[in-house]
Amino acid sequence: MSTYGRTSLSFASEKGHTSIVTILLVVESVSPDLADTTYGRTPFSWAATSGHMEMVQLLPNTNAVDLWSSDLVYNRTPGMWAAANGHREIAGLLQYKEPNEPGEPSKDSHRSSPAEFDTVPCQEPPLLSASHIEICIQQY
Repeated sequence: MSTYGRTSLSFASEKGHTSIVTILLVVESVSPDLADTTYGRTPFSWAATSGHMEMVQLLPNTNAVDLWSSDLVYNRTPGMWAAANGHREIAGLLQYKEPNEPGEPSKDSHRSSPAEFDTVPCQEPPLLSASHIEICIQQY
């Protein structure tokens, strides 16, 4: 475990190392939902943040991953982290919604919802809209 309380599985998930994650889950019997002690983020959260779709699809197959767990610092779910970092496909897959609150989008500690993240970073969206271009021009 690192000084931030992160496991090998957490780092391998963040970096998208599928073979290492598989070995850790199968051979080492590592808990796939163990949150780090500093940020309270799970390996699934780190994978979603980094945009590793293969990890986002692999980890829930263990049936031991909470897809909607929020971190301790920003109160963001994995879907919110994906949206905040421009990973639209993953954010869309996770739907940004809490399972117990249908129709209610999640909010982080800054009261931001995933829909708001969609316009903040000027990363490469699939299709650039005029409003997105305007936001990028204003930011730079």
